[in-house]
Amino acid sequence: MSRVYRRGPARIEANLTPLVDVVFLLIIFFVLVAQITKAERLRLTLPWVADAQTEPTPRDSRIVINVLPEGHTEDGRTLTGGFRVGVQTFAAGEEGVAALTELLAQMRSRDPNLEALVRADRVESYGRVHPAVRACRDAGIARINLVTEPERGANGGGVAR
Repeated sequence: MSRVYRRGPARIEANLTPLVDVVFLLIIFFVLVAQITKAERLRLTLPWVADAQTEPTPRDSRIVINVLPEGHTEDGRTLTGGFRVGVQTFAAGEEGVAALTELLAQMRSRDPNLEALVRADRVESYGRVHPAVRACRDAGIARINLVTEPERGANGGGVAR
């Protein structure tokens, strides 16, 4: 007779350690993705437009450039302007624009069909938006869209969605 039968029948036990590990990894993944998405979607009051002339671009072949406003935010932080791509922030001066151009050129070399979306606050002057557009052009990005919101109301003074 073998030793297994002397001790009695074998019991089946569930090992939950791998399951707990996977659950923790999923939680970490979703927290990180939420932070990256939050950084990309800077809270701005976008300009209104009555008739959009473009269609939304696919998420996998686009890059979002946020033109950072100058002044104070709702949470008390002071912004000095500049540009943000994902979580990377670039200064508003020529050095920052050159670094932004270099990043965009690297991204375009990986994806030749890359499109740029430039987001800026509605009260921002075009002089602060132009360096971002120029950086896209210098990086070789052919299609650059300025992000707007659809206008509500017929008189042109409605609340944007």
